[in-house]
Amino acid sequence: MYLPLEICSGRALYQDISLHMYGPFAPYFNAFLYKLFGVHLYSLIAAGTAAAAISGFLIYKIARLFLGVFFSTFTAITFLVVFAFGQYLRVGNYNFILPHNYSVVYGTVFILAGLYFFSLSIIKKAVANSGSKF
Repeated sequence: MYLPLEICSGRALYQDISLHMYGPFAPYFNAFLYKLFGVHLYSLIAAGTAAAAISGFLIYKIARLFLGVFFSTFTAITFLVVFAFGQYLRVGNYNFILPHNYSVVYGTVFILAGLYFFSLSIIKKAVANSGSKF
């Protein structure tokens, strides 16, 4: 909550704020959410929930490229229960909803999107070259 608030107040990341060791996307995106919805913890919780939902959807789509509907759904639900909403300590900040660091959560979404579109393009190219229907 601190870094986006400092960015909203006009300070620049890596110039005025030097304690952040990850990429600049997460603090600036969270600062944008603060500007849009106000400085509330619920803004970050909504972003984490949206990232968890998008990640679950992308995991389903990736699994669907290689598995049937049942196992793809099982894979996505397992991800959501174990990782996205899991709370294994008394402090619940080690999941997707309210993580310790949002850079990892947003990075996971981008990695899953890249993996899905890369796999989709490889499969489409293989199908086009083989002449059969997939």
